[in-house]
Amino acid sequence: MKPNLDFKGKMADNNIKELSFIKDIAKYFMDFLETDFHKRKLPRRSVKYRNNDNLLVGINLDKYADFHQGINKTIKNAFGSESLKKIDKNQYKTTLPKNLLDLIFLQIKKINQSQLKKIQKKLADSIEKAATLHKKELDKAQAYMVDDFEAIITQDLIFPFIENIEKPLENLDLGDEEHTFTITEELVAIVFNSLKSKSSEILNLVIAKEKVNISKELQEAFNLEETQESLSAYFGELRINDLFSEIFQLEKNKKILDKQDLYLYFGDISFESKKYPLFYIPIDTKMDSNTIHLTYDSQLYINKKALNYICQEFNKIKNLKGTLDDSSERIIYLSQLEGNLIEKLGKTVDELKNYFDMKGDIDLINEKVVSARSQYVKITNNRYLCLFDKSDEALVNDYEEILKELNQENGQLADKFTDLLESFIHKNPFSFNPEIEDEWDSSETEDKLVYSSPIPLNSEQRQILKSISKKDCNYLSVSGPPGTGKSHTITAIVFDAILKNKSVLVLSDKKEALDVVEDKITQTMNKVRYADSSFRNPILRLGKTGNTYSEILSRSSLDNIKTHHRVVKSKIGEIDNQVKNIIDSSMAEIDHEINTYEDIDLNEIAEFQNLESDYKDGTVLIHQEEFNDDQDLIQTFTDLVSAAEHMKEKIDTKDAKEVIKVVSKIYDEDHIALTTSLEFLGNVREISNIIENNYSGSILEFFKNFESITQKDIDAFQEYVSSFSYLKSPIIGYLFKNKEIKHLNEGLNSKLTAPVDLEFNKHIDSIKGIIKINHLIATRIDMEDSDHAKSVDAIYFFHALIRNRFTQAQIDEIISIEEALKTIISFIARYPLTSKRLNLDLDDSDSIVNNNALLNKKNLLDKELRFFYLHDKISDTFNDIPESHYQASNKGIESLITTKVTHNMDDRLINFFENNKNDATTLRNIIKGKQKFPKDQFLKLKNAFPCILAGIRDYAEYIPLEKDIFDLVIIDEASQVSLAQAFPALLRARKVLVLGDKKQFSNIKSAQARSDTNTEYLNAVSESFKKNVTTDITKIERLKKFNIKTSVLDFFEYISNYSIQLMKHFRGYKEIISYSNRHFYNNSLQVMKILGKPVSEVIKFSFVQATDEDELYPNTNIKEVNYICDELVQLRKNNSTLSVGIITPHTNQQKLLIENIANLAEWNDLQDLNKLKIMTFDTCQGEERDIIFYSMVATQTKDKLWAIFIKDLKNVDLEEDGQIKAQRLNVGFSRAKETMHFVCSKPVIEFTGSIGEALRHYDNILLSSAEEKSPDEVDKNSKMEEKVLQWFYQTQFWQENKDRIEFNPQFAIGSYLKQLSPEYSYPAYVVDFLISYKMSDTNIKQIVLEYDGFKEHFSDLSLVNEFNYEDYYNEDDIYRQKVLEGYGYSFIRINRFNVGKDPVQTLDTRIENLIKESPVKTNVLKNIANTVNGLNSGDKKECPKCKKIREADDFKDDRLESGFGRICQLCKATKSRRRKKPSSSLTSVKPSITCPDCGGSMRLRNGKYGEFYGCAKFPYCKGTKNV
Repeated sequence: MKPNLDFKGKMADNNIKELSFIKDIAKYFMDFLETDFHKRKLPRRSVKYRNNDNLLVGINLDKYADFHQGINKTIKNAFGSESLKKIDKNQYKTTLPKNLLDLIFLQIKKINQSQLKKIQKKLADSIEKAATLHKKELDKAQAYMVDDFEAIITQDLIFPFIENIEKPLENLDLGDEEHTFTITEELVAIVFNSLKSKSSEILNLVIAKEKVNISKELQEAFNLEETQESLSAYFGELRINDLFSEIFQLEKNKKILDKQDLYLYFGDISFESKKYPLFYIPIDTKMDSNTIHLTYDSQLYINKKALNYICQEFNKIKNLKGTLDDSSERIIYLSQLEGNLIEKLGKTVDELKNYFDMKGDIDLINEKVVSARSQYVKITNNRYLCLFDKSDEALVNDYEEILKELNQENGQLADKFTDLLESFIHKNPFSFNPEIEDEWDSSETEDKLVYSSPIPLNSEQRQILKSISKKDCNYLSVSGPPGTGKSHTITAIVFDAILKNKSVLVLSDKKEALDVVEDKITQTMNKVRYADSSFRNPILRLGKTGNTYSEILSRSSLDNIKTHHRVVKSKIGEIDNQVKNIIDSSMAEIDHEINTYEDIDLNEIAEFQNLESDYKDGTVLIHQEEFNDDQDLIQTFTDLVSAAEHMKEKIDTKDAKEVIKVVSKIYDEDHIALTTSLEFLGNVREISNIIENNYSGSILEFFKNFESITQKDIDAFQEYVSSFSYLKSPIIGYLFKNKEIKHLNEGLNSKLTAPVDLEFNKHIDSIKGIIKINHLIATRIDMEDSDHAKSVDAIYFFHALIRNRFTQAQIDEIISIEEALKTIISFIARYPLTSKRLNLDLDDSDSIVNNNALLNKKNLLDKELRFFYLHDKISDTFNDIPESHYQASNKGIESLITTKVTHNMDDRLINFFENNKNDATTLRNIIKGKQKFPKDQFLKLKNAFPCILAGIRDYAEYIPLEKDIFDLVIIDEASQVSLAQAFPALLRARKVLVLGDKKQFSNIKSAQARSDTNTEYLNAVSESFKKNVTTDITKIERLKKFNIKTSVLDFFEYISNYSIQLMKHFRGYKEIISYSNRHFYNNSLQVMKILGKPVSEVIKFSFVQATDEDELYPNTNIKEVNYICDELVQLRKNNSTLSVGIITPHTNQQKLLIENIANLAEWNDLQDLNKLKIMTFDTCQGEERDIIFYSMVATQTKDKLWAIFIKDLKNVDLEEDGQIKAQRLNVGFSRAKETMHFVCSKPVIEFTGSIGEALRHYDNILLSSAEEKSPDEVDKNSKMEEKVLQWFYQTQFWQENKDRIEFNPQFAIGSYLKQLSPEYSYPAYVVDFLISYKMSDTNIKQIVLEYDGFKEHFSDLSLVNEFNYEDYYNEDDIYRQKVLEGYGYSFIRINRFNVGKDPVQTLDTRIENLIKESPVKTNVLKNIANTVNGLNSGDKKECPKCKKIREADDFKDDRLESGFGRICQLCKATKSRRRKKPSSSLTSVKPSITCPDCGGSMRLRNGKYGEFYGCAKFPYCKGTKNV
C-alpha cells in the first residue's frame, strides 16, 4: 500500500503552522523581558537619579572630576587587573553651597496657593477628559491621565520654578542642560507620586459614574504644604559631599528597592528628552567603614534595545529605513575579548555618529565631557553609577537561541516547546494525587513515622518525594504558605536526588532563598564533617547570587573532602546495616507502644474507679499499705483463699474434728494450734508404720482389749512389770507367787483408766511391748525431757488409732492440708495487718477453717480481689509502655544517611577532579568569564555537582540550552517568577517542581507591566493561535494563561501531575500566624511551634505621642524611629543574639529608619549579631526574624495607610491594586518567629480599613490572654494538678535549674493535636503542663507533661463519649504525638499507675532522661569521627600500598631519619616475606663504602647482572655502586 503523501503533507503543514505560533509566543516573552512593557514601549534602561519615592538611584560621576582618571583607566584596561578597585571615604568629593540651598528654599516658599489651584483645576479637567475619552478602557484612561498630569506639572509648576534658580545654578557650573534635565525629571516624578494613588481612585469613581468632588479630593493629595515639603526634602537630599557617601546611599537604597543591581554606565545617548546609557556593566560592592571595594562583572553590555528604539523613532521622523548593524552584538565577554576594548566600543560610537549624522568627536576615555549631536540625537562620554532592575539578558539570549532553532523548523527545543504547549492547550494532565494519597493513607503507622532521610520530614514532604519518584509525574506544584518549610522541602528533595544519582538545578529570583537552601544543605553536611567544617562543601552555586566553584576546588577544601571520603569509603556497608538496624528497632518500639496502649481498657479503669469507692467506708479487709508495698498480694491472696477452702474441706468434718479434739485432749488444751496437730499427726503416721512392721499381732490385739490407754496407764504397766519381775525372782517362793500375782493383777486393774478383766501375768510380754511402743512414741515425738511432756498423752491417741477408732485415711486427709497451711502461715507473716483484719490466727484452727470473711468469695474475689487484680493489670500495662526513643532514633538515622549523601557528593567531585584536571581549570575560567559551558564540559560538571543552585535571571549565562539536561529543576518562590522567565528552565528539565504561594506577592515586573501594551501582544498571540493551531473556544480560553502576568506557579495549575499544600507552620507561634491563617488560609495551617511563654512576650504594642512636626518628610514619623532605636540599643545592652527586622508601610520611613539606625554606635553589631534588616511590606517576602518591629507611621492627623493596604479584604477584586494591597498584609504579618512588636502613634481603635482590623486582631489576642489564668495559677478544683506541681517542685531537676525553666500549668496540648486531625477529640480529663527548659540561648527543650487522674474523668460522666471511652490511647493518637516529637517536643505521661512508690523520683528520672537524651550512638560514626580527627592531627596515616588507615605508630621505622615510613609495617613485613633472594644475595654491611644517595652504609648484593653494592636502607633508599 502506498503511503498517503497528501496526509503527510498536511501533517508537515500543521507542524509548520504550530511552530509559527510558538515563535510568536517566544517573541512575546522575549520582548517583555527586554522592555517590561512600560509606557510607550520606551526602553527600560535609562539614566535616572531618583525614583518616584525620591530615593537616590543614580549618580552623575561628572561632578567627581578626579574620579574620571580611575574610570578611564578601568575602561581602557577592559575592567581587568589594573582597574579601579576601591573608593576611600572622602577621596572624591563635591559640595552644594549653602547659599544656593537658601535661595532654592526661598523659591520654594514663593510657590503659592493660587498657583496650585490653577494646576488642580487643570488636573481635574484632565481626569474628566480621560474618563470621557476612554470610559470603557480603564488602562487607556489611566495612561492618558498619567501623561497629561506629567505635562501639566512640568509646564505649570516645575518649569517656572527651575527658571527662577537656573541662573544661580549656571554660576556654580551646575546649571547645564544635563543637571537641568535631571532636576526637572526628578521633581516632576516626586510631585506626581503624591497624586498617583488618589488620582487613580478618583478616575475609577468618575468612570463608575459615582458622585465625587474632584477638586476637593485632589486638594487632599496635592496641597501647598506637602508640595513645599517634598521639594525641600529633595533639595535637602542633594547636599552630598562625597562619592563614598553617595555610593553608600545607593547601597542602602538597593536594599530598600529589592531586586536591584548596581551598574556603571559610560557613554550616553539622548533622544526626545530621555537619556539612555550606551554601555553598562554590573558592579559588585563590598563595604567596610572607610572603603568601598569594587568588583566588575565579566560581561559588558551594549544597550541594544535603546539604540534600536532610537533608530526606529529616528527613521519615522526622517522617513528613513535602516538598522544599526554594528550594534547587533549585545554582550561583550571580556574574558574572550580580542583586541582593544576602546577600539571595539569606538566602532559602535562611530556607527551611531554616522547613522544619526552627528557632529563632534567622542573620546570615551576623555577626562572632560565631550559630545556629538545632531538635530534629534546627542551622544556624550558621561559616566554614571545607577541602580537598575536585575538583568534578564541571559534569558533574552535563551529566547534568541530558541527562536533561531524554531526558524530551522526542527530540533529538540522545538519538540520540547511543542510538548509543553500540547500538555497545556490540548491535554488534561494525569493526576497522581489519588495514587499518592492512597499509598500514604494505607501505610502502617510505623512506616509513616520511621524513614530514611538526612533531615526530618513531615507527611506532605514524604509524599512529595514519593511523587517525584513516579514515572511520568513530570510537573509538580507545591503551595507553601509563610513559614511552612519550602526551603526545608527543597533540601530534602536535593538530598533524595543525590542518593538516587539524579541531577538537580535549584532556581530562584531571590538570593536570600538560595542562601537559605545552601545553608540548610551545608549545615546538614557539616554535622558529619568531624574535623574543620569551614571548608566549602561540593554544592555548586552559579551566577550573581554567588559562585562557589573556585572555593570548592581550592587545595584546602579538596584535601578536607578527600580526607572524609577516604575514611567513609570503607564504612558504607556498615552504615547501611546500622540504618536498617535502627529503623527496625524504632519500628518495633512504635509497634510495641501501639499494642501496649491498645491493651489499656477504659472499661476496666472505670470498674477500678468504682471498686475503689469501697475504701471510703472502711469495710475493706485488705490493707492498702501492704498492697502498695507488695505487688504479689493478689496472687498470694488467691492462694490464701484456695488454701482456706482446702483446709475447710479436709478438717471441717466430724471425723477430722474428732481427731483434732483428741489431739487437743492429748495436749490438754481446748484449742490446739494446727501446726502442732499436723506435726503430731505426721509423727503418728510414721510411728504407726514402725509399729505395724516391728510388733507382733498378739501385742496389738492385747492393746485393743483396753477401752483407752493413757500415760497414767503406761506408768501403771511399768510398775506392774517391775513388781512382776520381782515376784519371779528366786528369793520369793513359788508357792506364794500365785497369790501375789493375783493381788498384783488386781492392783494394776484398779489403776487403769479403763479396767479390764485379764490375767495380766499371762500377757507380760504384751505389756512390755506396749511400754516399748510408748517409749518409741515419746522418742519420736520428742517429748522426753520436754517441758510439756507430761501434758502430752500421745499413747492415748495411738491406742485409739490401733483400736480403729481413727483410720489411717482420716489422718492422711488431715495431714494433706500441710501445704495449704504453709500458704496461710506465709500470708500471715507477709501481711500481718491484712491477716489481723481477717482474724487469721494460727493458734486457732477455727479462725481459718470457719473464717466467713475469707471464704465469702462473692465479697472478696468479685470485689476486693478484682480491684487489686485490675490495679496490677493496669499498672503493669502502663509500666510496659516503652520510653520513647523516637527522637534519638531519628537523629541517628539522619546522621548515618547524611554521611552517605555527603560521601556520594564527595565521591563525584573527587572523580571529576582526579580524572579531568585540565577540564576543571577550563571550567574555572568559563565560570569566571560568565561564559556558557560547552555541552560536553557541562555534562562533566553536572556529574561532579549533582546539585547546582543559581538565580533564575543568570543561570542561562552558564548552562547550555539543551532539552532535559537536568533530571529535576526546582523553582522556588515561583509566584514571583513570570512564565516568561521560567519557560527556558522548563525546556532544560525532565521533571519540574515549583514552590510558591499565590497568597503572597507575584512577579512585580509582570504586575507593573503596562496593560494596554500587554493586551496588544496577547491579541496578536491569540490571532496567531486561531490561524495556526485551532479556533476551539475552550482552547482559546486556556491560551489566556499564556500571559506574562501569569506566574509559573499559576501556570502549573493547568499542567501539574501532582500538587500539594504544605500545612505545617514552623516559623512562629499560632498567635503570630493567626491573622494570615484565618484570612488567607482558611485556618488550614497546622502550627508546630508550641508557645511556652506568656502571650505578652509574643505580641507587644507600644504607643508614642507624635505630631505633624514629627513628619520630617512625607510619610515619616521620627518619634517611632527614635523609639525603635532605643529598643535596639537595649537589645545590644542585653547582649541579645536574637535576629531583628523592622517593617514599615512607607519607603520614606524605611529610609529614615536606615539613616538613624546607621548612626548608632551599635550599627555594626546589629547587622552582624542580630541580622538587622529594615524593610517595607513590599520587600519583606522570604525574610524571617526572631523579633519584628512594625513602625506604622500613621498619626491621628495624618494617615496614608489607605494607599498601602486594602480597605476591605472582601473586595480584593473590586479595589484598584486590591490583590497586592491584600498580599501586603499576609506577607508582612507572617515574618516573626518569636515576637511582633507594633509601634503606633495612635490608638488601635482609630486605625481604619483592613490594617485596622489586623491590628485589632492582634490586640484582641493580647487582651484575651490577659484574662486567662497566669502560668503560676492552677485549677483549684483539680487536686491532682496541685499534687503534680508539688511533685515537680520537689524534683532535683527543678531545684538545680529553676532559673532556666518555664513551667506552665493548664497547657492546652489538645489545640495543637487537633490541628493535625480536625476530627480529633482530645480527652478533656487530661491535666497538661508545659516545661520549657533553656539549655542554651538558642536551644529550648520543651516537654509536655500529662497527668491522667482518671478519677476526674469518670466522676463526670458527661466527659465520656463514644470517641474516648473505648480506647484510652489509640494508634492515631500515637501518630499525632510522634509527629510533634519529630519536631523536637517530648512527652511524659504519668498517672496513678506508673508514678511508682516515689512519684518525685520517678518524675525527676524521666525528665533527666529526656534532657540528656542524645542521638542513637552508632559505632561507625564514632569510628569515622575518630579517624578523621586522627588524620588531621597526625595520629593516623593512610598506607598508600594497602589503602588502610592505621595508627601513626604502625608506620614507625627506626632505620629512617624521620623515624616514620610512608608504608605501614604490615605491608613491609608482607613484602619482606614474599621477596625471594638467593642465599648469597645479601652479605654483611660494608661500612667503608658509603651510599652515593643518602651517605649511609652499603651491602654487597647479587643481582641480575652479578654483584653490586646496594644501600643498606633499601627499599627506602635505592642508591647503588659498582663493585
